[in-house]
Amino acid sequence: MSYSVQTLTLAQSASVSGAVDLTAFELVGIDVPVLTSCDLYLQVAPAVDRSQTAPLSASYKRLWAALGGGALTINAALGSLSFSPGALLGGFQYARVETGVAQAAARTFTVALKKYSR
Repeated sequence: MSYSVQTLTLAQSASVSGAVDLTAFELVGIDVPVLTSCDLYLQVAPAVDRSQTAPLSASYKRLWAALGGGALTINAALGSLSFSPGALLGGFQYARVETGVAQAAARTFTVALKKYSR
């Protein structure tokens, strides 16, 4: 089993990070830095067609925890945390982090990826 670590950057005064391409990977964990207290969401986008290199921002939607259950929401109280979205991301090619409020400083999220074995 092969693992990879990537980072997602949230710019100062922003509330949405850059994205991670999950082609051939399963996202197994996210390490969240110290944040201004807020709710944290995962946004996902499907695969793109060959004419695009990445999904348009409007293609991203909040990941829902369960049908009818609402968006997967992580309460990021002041401090840092780690979590695993597990199988919820199956079928999506791209993922990014959204914070409920813009952050006063740039933030870096570390994501752990497991390569799919073929």
